[in-house]
Amino acid sequence: MKMPGFKTFLLACTLLILGLASQARASHTQGPVWKGVQYPTEVVMDESGQQSLETIRSRFARGEGMALSGNQQLALGGTNTGWLRIVLPAVTFPADAILTVVHPGLDAVALYDLLPGGDWQAQRSGDSLPVAEWSRPYLHPAFLLELLPGEPRAVYLAVRHSSPVGVYWQLWDRSSFDRQSSTLHMVLGAYLGFVVLVVVLSCFNAWNWRDPIHLVYAAYVVILGVGQLTLTGLAGEYFWPNHAWWNDIAAIVVP
Repeated sequence: MKMPGFKTFLLACTLLILGLASQARASHTQGPVWKGVQYPTEVVMDESGQQSLETIRSRFARGEGMALSGNQQLALGGTNTGWLRIVLPAVTFPADAILTVVHPGLDAVALYDLLPGGDWQAQRSGDSLPVAEWSRPYLHPAFLLELLPGEPRAVYLAVRHSSPVGVYWQLWDRSSFDRQSSTLHMVLGAYLGFVVLVVVLSCFNAWNWRDPIHLVYAAYVVILGVGQLTLTGLAGEYFWPNHAWWNDIAAIVVP
């Protein structure tokens, strides 16, 4: 008795097994996933604010670094500079990562990363620079890292601010960061749209009912909305990306 459908069934099963094996290999070789994780961090303080990267590396090598956890406050202010030594995880193949410092108002942040050629690359961010001149314009300091196969390596994060502050950094893989960034911008954009809607309706009511109190409310909503967007960093990224001085004081002045 012939079974013409058996060969077709056998072929389909073979293709299914090959497809699952290919998918398993792809998932095994896909990039690592980091969703805002942290790794071992040490810190040394430079009270003069003048020490070079080589001096800071020597201090870490001598064991002067103190363990830093979470968003533990650093004794910043004046010329004090906090240097964080962050050990990045080892990877088995090239991968892109984003290191973020979740604080929109820091005065100056610089990330020093060792390039394959042996030179140190500095990426800069913070309110002392216009957002348009940041290494990666964003809501808060964010730096792109290219991880190559090999042993875990260290990067150095220099932070300056006018007062003591916690430095909460996170490591993201490129895909997770892009998804998180898109969601965050969508939420902030929706909030901005709501503010615009309320202002338009208030202006219409002021004209329709001849009552100027609605204009006062519209002005209040505008100031409240701009204040919120300033504190989240969206205003610095889109409203005044070329004005470092105003971006620095807006989070205080506007609220």
